[in-house]
Amino acid sequence: MNKKPNQPEAPRYKTDEMLHDEAIKRMEEHEKLKAAEKPAPAWKKKAENYWYHYKWHTLFGAVMAVILVFVLKDIFFTTRADVTVLMVSRKYYDADVIEALTESIEMHAGDFNGDGKVYIIIDYIYYPQKSGGEETDAPDSGQIISGQLDYTTDIKLSTVIAAGSDPLYIIDDGIYEHFLQMAAGYDSEGNPMPISEDTESMFVTLDEIAGAKGDRLQLSDTVIANSPVGSGLEDLSFCLRHKTSMSGSQNGYYEYCMELLKAFTEATAA
Repeated sequence: MNKKPNQPEAPRYKTDEMLHDEAIKRMEEHEKLKAAEKPAPAWKKKAENYWYHYKWHTLFGAVMAVILVFVLKDIFFTTRADVTVLMVSRKYYDADVIEALTESIEMHAGDFNGDGKVYIIIDYIYYPQKSGGEETDAPDSGQIISGQLDYTTDIKLSTVIAAGSDPLYIIDDGIYEHFLQMAAGYDSEGNPMPISEDTESMFVTLDEIAGAKGDRLQLSDTVIANSPVGSGLEDLSFCLRHKTSMSGSQNGYYEYCMELLKAFTEATAA
């Protein structure tokens, strides 16, 4: 057999260096086979099947993130009322009147909570006389007051009064008599007990606070009477609940409501 020119002859024996190189190669191949047979780490499998393993964790985290966003928005971006006034009347007042009255109050109110804005809320409850079938002056005039309306307004009014978080009220004569009757109570058969001079009102006397006679300050005796909405509110009065009947209101809130009543009368005098 002819040998090609310049072709090196195969070594007849292996040197120590050659044996060493072959051993290194065998070790590397062995490590590669071992690594190929070794199972993938658990985290790698979980990463490949993330939704399968972490679906509920992800959903829970997303829900908590949304809740956190709304909480932060409510804390830092929602305008909070300086005063909430509870308005209760037998006569119905529409939204335009309530809005105009709110704006009139804001003109003489201050920034109690220090957020740079004067913002007043009137929480209005239309509380018609329980008629047993008489027509009312509700927005749907001509409709009969239903027992459901009586029940709903009773529950709402009772809840707000029991909460006792806001001391400033706007009420008419009918509601004032209703509150007096609540104070006088009812007998075992549900009949109203007589209202006397000893019947304790839930409102404080305003003589020293706003120069009013008794525990009611007529809106017609305040600066609000000079506003465009004032001419339609002659039957309404400001009242202030006893401080001892209030729940844990913000510090200084009750005193601020007193100062607000003073501002209404002082502006009138000016």
